[in-house]
Amino acid sequence: MKHIYLFLSVLAACLLAVGCTEDPVIGDGVIGAEVPVVVTDPVDVGTVTATSITISGKIVQENGAPVTARGFQWKKTDEDAYPQDNTIEAGEGKGDFSITITALKNATDYHIRAYAVNREGTGYGEVKSFQTIPGLGSVETIDVQQIKSGSAVAVGKILLSGEGEILHRGFYYSEAPFHLTATKDSVISTMETDSFTCVLKDLKPETHYYVQSFVTNRFGTFTGDQKVFDTKASFERVETLKPQPIDVQSALAVGRVVASGEGVILRKGFYYAEAPFTLATAAKDSVVSTMETDSFTCKLTGLKPGTTYYVRAFITNRFNTLVGEQEEFTTSDGKATLGGLGVIPSFAGISVTATVARDGGYAVTERGFCYSESNEYPTVADTKIICGNETAFFTALLTDLQPGTKYYIRAYAVNRYGTAYGEVFPASLLNTLPTVGSLSHGFPKAGVMSVGGQVTDKGMSDIIAAGICWALHPNPVVETDNVVILAQRPGTFQTELTGIQGGATYYVRVFARNDVGITYSETDTISPPAVFETKSTAFGGSLRQTHSASYVTLDGRGYLLGGDAGASRISEFYSFDPVFSWRKLISYDAERSLILTAVARNTLFAFGGIGNDKKASSDFYYYSSSTNQWTAVRGDRGRPMGMYGSAGCAINNTIYFIGGVRDDNLLNDVWAYNTVSLTWERKGPMPSAFEKQYGGFAAVINDVIYTGLGQVTLGGDKPGSSQLWQTADGGTSWLQTTSTGSSGTYMAGTVYRNKIYIVDSLGVIWVFDTENKTWAHKSILPDSYKGNVHCMYAIGDTIYIGLSGNSQTMMAYYPLWDSFKDDNYYNK
Repeated sequence: MKHIYLFLSVLAACLLAVGCTEDPVIGDGVIGAEVPVVVTDPVDVGTVTATSITISGKIVQENGAPVTARGFQWKKTDEDAYPQDNTIEAGEGKGDFSITITALKNATDYHIRAYAVNREGTGYGEVKSFQTIPGLGSVETIDVQQIKSGSAVAVGKILLSGEGEILHRGFYYSEAPFHLTATKDSVISTMETDSFTCVLKDLKPETHYYVQSFVTNRFGTFTGDQKVFDTKASFERVETLKPQPIDVQSALAVGRVVASGEGVILRKGFYYAEAPFTLATAAKDSVVSTMETDSFTCKLTGLKPGTTYYVRAFITNRFNTLVGEQEEFTTSDGKATLGGLGVIPSFAGISVTATVARDGGYAVTERGFCYSESNEYPTVADTKIICGNETAFFTALLTDLQPGTKYYIRAYAVNRYGTAYGEVFPASLLNTLPTVGSLSHGFPKAGVMSVGGQVTDKGMSDIIAAGICWALHPNPVVETDNVVILAQRPGTFQTELTGIQGGATYYVRVFARNDVGITYSETDTISPPAVFETKSTAFGGSLRQTHSASYVTLDGRGYLLGGDAGASRISEFYSFDPVFSWRKLISYDAERSLILTAVARNTLFAFGGIGNDKKASSDFYYYSSSTNQWTAVRGDRGRPMGMYGSAGCAINNTIYFIGGVRDDNLLNDVWAYNTVSLTWERKGPMPSAFEKQYGGFAAVINDVIYTGLGQVTLGGDKPGSSQLWQTADGGTSWLQTTSTGSSGTYMAGTVYRNKIYIVDSLGVIWVFDTENKTWAHKSILPDSYKGNVHCMYAIGDTIYIGLSGNSQTMMAYYPLWDSFKDDNYYNK
C-alpha cells in the first residue's frame, strides 16, 4: 500500500510541473496569481514623425488573472515620472497590440513602455527610447542678383519642407549682421515653388547689406545662411582730368562721367579754390557745364596770375552729388618760358645756348645768361651776359673762369611781368689737371688692406703716374709719404698693402699726375681691426702672484695650475676656452706653486713644485682632459729629487725639465722623462754660460728645444736672463742665440706659427724668428696688463694674455695684425 501512495504522489508532482509551462485560460479564483508579463516591442523609426509614433507590444503571460487593460505610457527624457495624461489604452486580454500616439512635440527625446493590468496589479515592459523628427525644414540663401543703388533681387531655395503647410517664405535684410530675433526688415515672396525670389526695395546707395532667406510652417521659422552684398553708387564715378591753363587769368577744367549710374544727371561742372577742399565744408567756387556728353569742360575765369588752384569735377542726380579726385594747376605768371640750356665746357671757357620758348603774351625786353660759383640758383644780380631781346635761339661764351671751380648757370628772359629763369646747370672748365675717383678699401685678410682708385680724366696731357699714397697722419702727399704707383692712363686700379698695423689710423688717398700737376682724392681715414681686445668674462679664481702659477696649452684650451695666493699655495686648476671662457676643473692633488708642467702624447704631466712647507716636492701626476682626473705616475725609474720652477717642454714621447730650484739653490740641470718606458735621464748640466735660473721659457719648434729667459736670483731682485738657448739633439749640446734686447723681465711666452712670442714686464711683446734667429718687438699691452702677466696661450690665430695683478680678464692679441717695426712708435 505504501508503494501505491508513493507512486501517486510522484505522478501528481509530474502533472503539476507540466501544467506550469503554459498560461491556460483560468477563472477568477486562482490562488497565487501575479501581475502580467509584458513586452515593449523595439521602436520602428519609420513610424516616427514630428508629432506621432506607432508602437506595439504583447502580453506574454496573464499570470493567473485575466488582463483587464493594456496600453502604453510615455514621458520626455528629462522628466522624472510618467505624467498621468501620457497613457493610452489598447484593449484587454492576451496577445499582441499596437497603437499610434499623437500630439507629441517635434525634435524631442522620449521614453515609452508597454503595460498590462490584472487584479494583482500592473506589469510593465522594457523602456524604449526614441526622438521625434524636427518639424522644421531647411532653406538656402542662394544669391543676391541685379544689385543696383536702391534695390536688389534675393534668391532662395527650400531644401526640406519639414512637416505641415508652409505659411510664409521670404527674406530678412539689414545693414548689420543679425540673428532671428534682431531688428531687421523683411519681405514675403508670393511664389509657391521651392525656389523663390524677392525684390529688396528702398535700399541706400553704396551700403553694406546682409540678407537671409526664411520659411515659416506650423512648427516655426527656419533660415538659411546670411549673404552680404553692397549696393552700387548712385552713379559709378566721375573723373577730374588735368586742367589746362589758358593764360594768367583763366584755365580750362576737364571732366568725364565714367558711368552715369541710376537716375537722370541734373547738373555737372566743377568746384575750384586756392586751397585743397572737401565737398562738405570747404569754401569754394563752382561753375556748371551746359554740355550733355560724358566728357565736359568749363572755362574758369577771373583767376589770379601765378596762383595754384585745386579743382574737382562734380555730378548731381536724384540721389546726391559725387565729386572726382582733386587736381591742381597753376595759372601762368605772365613771364616768359625758357627752353633747355645747352652747355659745352672747354679748357678756355664754357659755351652756353638757350631759347625763349614762349614770351608769356608780352614782348621780351632782355634775355641772356647768369651764373655764380656760390649761388646754386643764380639771378641777374649775379654775373650775367645780355644776349638781346629776340625770342629765338641765343648763345654766349662764359670766359675769365677759374680752373677747377664749379659754376651754376641758367638762362633768363625779361618781359612786363618780370624775369623768368630756366633750369640750373652746374659746369666747370675742362680740367687741365687729372681727375680721380674716390678710394675703395677693404681687409681681405689679417694684416692686409686692399685699396683701389680710378683716374676718370687725364686732363690736358697724358698721365705720368697714378696710384695710392698713405701715411699715419692726415693728408699724405707723394713727395714725403708712402706711395704705390699703379697706372699711367685713365682707368681703375687696385692693390694690397701688407704689413698693416691693427688699431692704427691710416690716411689714404688716390693721386694722379700729368705735365700740369698732381690731383688728390679726398682723404679716407681707415682703421683696421684692433691688435688687442679685452675679453669681458672674468677669471673668477684666486689671484696669483707673478710667476707662481704654471700654464700650458692642450687640445685648443689653456690650462692654469696652482700658484701663490697671498702667503699660501693653492691647488686650483682651471681651463680657458675662447668660446666658453674659464672653467674650474678638479683640483690638483696638493697645494703647490711653480709646478713643472709639460704636454706629451696629448697628456698634461705635472712634477714637483713647492708646498706650504716651503719644500720642493718630487710628486709626479698626469691629467686626463676626457675624465677630468689627476692620476699619480707609478713605476717610473730614476725619478729626480724634488724641485720647482723648472721650464718644461716635450719632443714626441719625452718630457724635458730645464733649470729650477732645489734646497734654495738654482739649478742648471736638464732632466728627460720618457713617457713610454717610464724612465728618467739626467742629460747633464747646461753650458757654463747658461745662467742658472727658474721660471723661464721652454718650447719645441721642429724638434728643436728653445729655453731660457728665467729668473737668475731667488728673490727676483735682479733682471732675468735675456738669453735664449737651443738644442737639436735632445739636450746633449746647446747653442746660445741672440739676446731679446728687452730692458724688462720675461713674464710669459708661447709659440705661434713656429715663432716664439713673449711679453716682458714693460708690457712689450717680443717675437723670436727661429729661421733667422732674430728678435723683434711688437705692440705694447694696455697699462692694466703690464708687469704681472701670468699666462699666455696660442689658440687658433689668437694669443690670449692675461690674469695680471690688476685684471682678472684675458686680453686677446691678434699677431697677424701686429706689424709695428718703428722704435719711435713707443715714444708717441
